[in-house]
Amino acid sequence: MLKAQVTLSTTSVHKHRALCLRCLRPETTCYCREVHPIRSRFQFVLLQHPLEHRNCIGTARMTHHCLENSKLILGTEFDDNQQVRELLANPDNYCVVLYPGKNSVNISLETTAETESRFPVGKNWVIFVIDGTWFCAKKMLRRSPMLSLLPQICFSPKTESEYKIRQQPHPQCLSTIEAVHYLIETLDPHVDPANLLEVFRGMVARQLKFFDSKGH
Repeated sequence: MLKAQVTLSTTSVHKHRALCLRCLRPETTCYCREVHPIRSRFQFVLLQHPLEHRNCIGTARMTHHCLENSKLILGTEFDDNQQVRELLANPDNYCVVLYPGKNSVNISLETTAETESRFPVGKNWVIFVIDGTWFCAKKMLRRSPMLSLLPQICFSPKTESEYKIRQQPHPQCLSTIEAVHYLIETLDPHVDPANLLEVFRGMVARQLKFFDSKGH
């Protein structure tokens, strides 16, 4: 496992700690050993806002590591991104965006067969997932007209988010990894997505323990 030495500045002391170059977490909280990648019939493309890239408790990178057929793309607008343009231009792909827009189809209100009927037979299913705050996600989509024209899907969560280490605008607003877990569980029942939540819950538990040790 790749490690790097990171210098942490305090008021008068410099400490060194190993950083995993894969998950970008300190060695003591690295989750890579818990990851057992799965392959869904969907290709998930995680569009991550730069602010989330620097967030050590974000879940897009974690989601990417848990899924074999996924892409993690950093940016705020994507119409000029080569990877995105190639995915959209590929005639073998059928692309949608996970976003709760006014014309979004709520797959929680449909049967699996009804949802599948929306995806053309013989096409590769590509689901773009925007990773950012709700405010940032709205701006990212608006700044990417090609993406904003794609069909949109959403869902109604069955439970509240377990993202206890980060404030959510609403209890049922899920993290990226929770949302992807729901999609796979709902639309790809032959694949067991449990590892996504296992890795996520482990990270949350360790972070809560750290907060408790600091008296937060």
